[in-house]
Amino acid sequence: LPGSERPVVTYALLGLNTVMLFVAALLTGSGFGLLDPSARALCRLGALNAAAIAESGQWWRLLTVMVLHGGLLHWAFNSWALWAFGPTLEGLLGRLRFVALYVGTGLVGAGASFAFNQTALGVGASGAIFGLLGALVAYFFRRRQAGGSVPLQNLLLVLVLNLFIASRSTNIDNLAHVGGFLAGLVAMGLWDAAGPRNRGV
Repeated sequence: LPGSERPVVTYALLGLNTVMLFVAALLTGSGFGLLDPSARALCRLGALNAAAIAESGQWWRLLTVMVLHGGLLHWAFNSWALWAFGPTLEGLLGRLRFVALYVGTGLVGAGASFAFNQTALGVGASGAIFGLLGALVAYFFRRRQAGGSVPLQNLLLVLVLNLFIASRSTNIDNLAHVGGFLAGLVAMGLWDAAGPRNRGV
């Protein structure tokens, strides 16, 4: 894929998520805060909470949810996925469009969770991560006859495995994943369809 610049946006997102992991641990006030931050700490930092959004107008929670995680393991999985997908898309789209893709798909994922799941406590960058996955699926699907079939199959396998694992757990918000994935799929499809001459728009 084109683009050889250092993926500074990906680095910045990884750094922000890491800082917020430690902030949540500090607010928890326990030695296990890094592994299992308290619900109170996460809520104070901006976790997704349907009641707070609907009744108190705290719409910013749809954005802040993306930088919070429910512990070290949750953070590690999302960080690995961001590191795997982020540099490729940042190099392809450019930094500004990559930020728009990441934040936009994360917002759609959080919105889907809020609207259809009425989430009481939600954290994680998973909606945005699945948005990146959806964008890569759309990109390689369009190029499946020109060497894109193998990465497309691998990405679809990752998608199916993640959705299956999520369906077996009540703690994983599949609606946020699906919402983010569909948003990334559509966004990349539109970007690709626009063609090089119109992508500035």
